[in-house]
Amino acid sequence: MLYRRALYRELTQNALGVMTALLAIVLTVQFVRLLGLAAVGKLASDAVFITMAFQLVQTLPVFLTITLFVAILMSFLRGWRDQEMPVWAAAGMSPLDWLRPVLTFSLPVVIVIGLLTLLVSPRALQLSETYEAQLESRDDRSQIAAGTFRESGGGKAVFFVENYSLLGDKASRIFIRTRDGQAHGVTVSALGFQHQASNGDRFLTLSKGQRFETLADNAGSQLLKFDSYSVRMRTKEAARPEHTLRGMTTRALLQESSRQHQAELQWRLSVPLSALVLALLAVPLASYNPRSGRGWNVLIALLIYLLYVNVLSVALTLVVQGKWALWPGLWGIHLVALLVWAWLIIKQYGGVSALQARLRKETA
Repeated sequence: MLYRRALYRELTQNALGVMTALLAIVLTVQFVRLLGLAAVGKLASDAVFITMAFQLVQTLPVFLTITLFVAILMSFLRGWRDQEMPVWAAAGMSPLDWLRPVLTFSLPVVIVIGLLTLLVSPRALQLSETYEAQLESRDDRSQIAAGTFRESGGGKAVFFVENYSLLGDKASRIFIRTRDGQAHGVTVSALGFQHQASNGDRFLTLSKGQRFETLADNAGSQLLKFDSYSVRMRTKEAARPEHTLRGMTTRALLQESSRQHQAELQWRLSVPLSALVLALLAVPLASYNPRSGRGWNVLIALLIYLLYVNVLSVALTLVVQGKWALWPGLWGIHLVALLVWAWLIIKQYGGVSALQARLRKETA
C-alpha cells in the first residue's frame, strides 16, 4: 500500500543518516584516542586500524539498536508534525495498523543484531584478545618507532630512535638506557642497523658511539667509546591469551550451568530483544499534540531508552552477583517494557473501552 512504501522509504533514509552520523562520530573519537596511545608508545602504530575494526564489530549491535530506535522515532515525529498521522487516522488507520510495517522493517535489523551478538561479537573479542597478546609478545625490533621513547624488558631498557627506516632496518641517532639491578648504562650512537645471525638470534649493531656505565654498589663508572657495538635483542614467547567470559562462544555458554554463564547468555539474547521492544516503543512515543510541542516527546523517549538500557545493565550485574534471581532475570525488564508499550497504545486509542470498540468494529 501507499503508506507502507512511503514509510519504508523514510525509515531507510533516516536509518542510513543516523548510522552514518554515529559511525562518523564514534570512529573519529576512537581514532583520536588510539592515535594518542600510539603516540606515547602504549599501542603499536600498525595496530591502530586493526584495533578500531575489532572495537567496531563489538559495538555494532549497540549502534544498530540506537539507529533503529531513532529512525522510527524520527519518522513518526515528522508524521505528527506535518499532520499526516491525524489524516491517516481519519482515513481509518489505527495505531495497531502501523505495527506490521514497523515490524517488517525492524525484524531484519533485529536478526542482524542477534547474529552479531550471538556469533560475531564474541569471535571478534577472542581475536582482539589474541591480537593484544601477540602485540605484547613482539620483540624489541617490532616496537621501534621514530621520535618516541619505548620501554623494553619490563622497564629494564628504554630506547629512543630519532629516525628509523624499515628498509634495511636502519636507524640513526639512537639513545638506549639500560638497568640491571643497581648497574645503569646509557648508550648513544649515530648509526645502527639490525641483522639476524645464523642461529636465528637478532642483533642490534651500533656504530660510532659511546656508552657510559655506572657500576653496582657505587663501585665507580666508566666511559666506553666504540666503533661497533652489538646487542642481542630480547625475544618473547607468544603469550597464550586468557579469553574472558564475554569472549566465550554462545555454544560454550549453552554447555555451562553456572550463574555467570547463564547471565551472559541472557544478556546476549536480551540485546536483539531490547532492539525489537525499543522499535515498538518508538511508535507511541512519537505521538504528541502539535499545540504542546514535540520537545517533551523527544525528551521522554530519550529518558525511556536510557532507563531501559541502564536497568538491563544493572540487572545483569545483580544476577551475576547473586542479588537477583536468575529467573526471571533480565526477562522481567523486557516484560515491564512491553507493558509500558501496551499502556501507551491503549492511551492512543483513548482507553480500554475505546480499544475494544475499535477491535469489535474491525472484526465485524
